[in-house]
Amino acid sequence: MEVHSLTRRQLEDYRSHLQAEEKSTATQEAYMRTALAFFADSAGAVTKASAAVYKRRLLAGGYAVRTVNARLAALNGLFGFLG
Repeated sequence: MEVHSLTRRQLEDYRSHLQAEEKSTATQEAYMRTALAFFADSAGAVTKASAAVYKRRLLAGGYAVRTVNARLAALNGLFGFLG
């Protein structure tokens, strides 16, 4: 399994990317909240398994499917940015 590390610097670069993409302030805040929560949950390790664990924790935490999907969309944006 391939493991990538997520750093605080990458998160700040992602914030700048969202601003450059002219995402609304609310979208930027939501995406960054998700990115920071994932960063904390995964201890900075980005793998398919860590994303799956994050999804399961959201569902187990009682989040609505719509909310979980919105957070996964935010993660997909982050992963696309990271390459």
